[in-house]
Amino acid sequence: MMITVFIIRTILSVSIVAMTTPSANPNKDIPTYQWSDKNLVLASFLWGYFVPQYLAGYVSDRYGAKWFLVCTTSLTAIAGLLIPISAAMFGSKGVMACRILQGLTQGFLYPCMASILGKWIPSNERSRIGSIVYSGAPLGIVTSMIVTGYVCASPYGWPFAFYLCSGLAFIVVAIYAYVGCSDPSEHSTITEEEKLYIKTNLKIEDNRHELKVPFKQILTSPPFLSLCITNIAFNYTHWTLLTETAIYLDKIMKFDLKSNSLLSSLPYIFEIVLAIVVSFIADFLSTRNILSTTNIRKIMNNCGLIIPGIALYLLGNTGPSDRYLVIFLIVLISGMPGTGKSGHIANHSDLAPNFSGIMMGISNGTSVLFSSMAPTLAQFVLTDETNRDQWRILFHVALGFNVFAAVINTLFTSGEKQPWSQGTRKTKGL
Repeated sequence: MMITVFIIRTILSVSIVAMTTPSANPNKDIPTYQWSDKNLVLASFLWGYFVPQYLAGYVSDRYGAKWFLVCTTSLTAIAGLLIPISAAMFGSKGVMACRILQGLTQGFLYPCMASILGKWIPSNERSRIGSIVYSGAPLGIVTSMIVTGYVCASPYGWPFAFYLCSGLAFIVVAIYAYVGCSDPSEHSTITEEEKLYIKTNLKIEDNRHELKVPFKQILTSPPFLSLCITNIAFNYTHWTLLTETAIYLDKIMKFDLKSNSLLSSLPYIFEIVLAIVVSFIADFLSTRNILSTTNIRKIMNNCGLIIPGIALYLLGNTGPSDRYLVIFLIVLISGMPGTGKSGHIANHSDLAPNFSGIMMGISNGTSVLFSSMAPTLAQFVLTDETNRDQWRILFHVALGFNVFAAVINTLFTSGEKQPWSQGTRKTKGL
């Protein structure tokens, strides 16, 4: 499910070049458009994305995440099918409307995933399993970038990329609807011993409907606030590179469309490998009591903040003659945050597995609010997309987010279950 959703999410970041460049495809029947608001088109996804985050976390923890995932992923696929038609009929505003709808529906993804993992994954397997699951995001990005680049350059053109990927989503949704479960207690094939092991390890309450969410304690918890700030920095850098890399490689580095899509995907290939390798290391350090969970989370977060921060500074001082260095730096900036899957992503379940979906909704929703600034800022800063000084401003803003988050993470992040993690029971009226 994670792979499929990110395939759909990423299509436009590559296809926007083909949609607005008449020479991108030899087939003259493929429509192209002269849009001056490309960065707003790319940003529009985030306008919808932050809206459902808080609600999504609450309802997935309360009522189970499965059917919310099924319904919202189906809707995001339908919106993908409508993008070529909307572009032809309503121009960039039509595409924005479809992307806002995709943002609204995909806003359920991370809170639902956090809720499911919080109820399924024992603490000593959390880094490893969580990293494998969340690596579906960069894998989806890689797949989308490569496939979209080749489809856009083929006689079928950029519209077929949307039809192909949306069709895939419907197949995946059907499979998940048949085999997926929100909670071990609902699963029909695992044994009672397995269910008891998971429940005992996580101390998950069966009667989650009767638990009162400790919102005040969550929102005033220094470890959770540190998690939120770290999440903001990771996501701001992610969205800066995801939405702008293809344009940067086209306008500054002068790569053709096929090379552009392949090079844009390299950081996410690196992220997948790094996230999985690091997750095994993190769980090894935890199970052998070599490092505390708190120190593991801090180290993983800082690796994904400080190294990309240095690379962002260097990237702002490169040019067309530094092709190989630029590729290396982009790989570091977009790939090193893979360590965060064993850091701030896993940290939600560390602090309170009963409320991991709610906390993911809050932290991810807040980070999206800030992340939406990245492509919006690009729209106003990049008045000339061939101007290196303007690109430098974008990269240095992301650097500032990373430096601030690294300091907060070092001071306040915790990997320990919080005193409020069990919640309190709702009082029943007479």
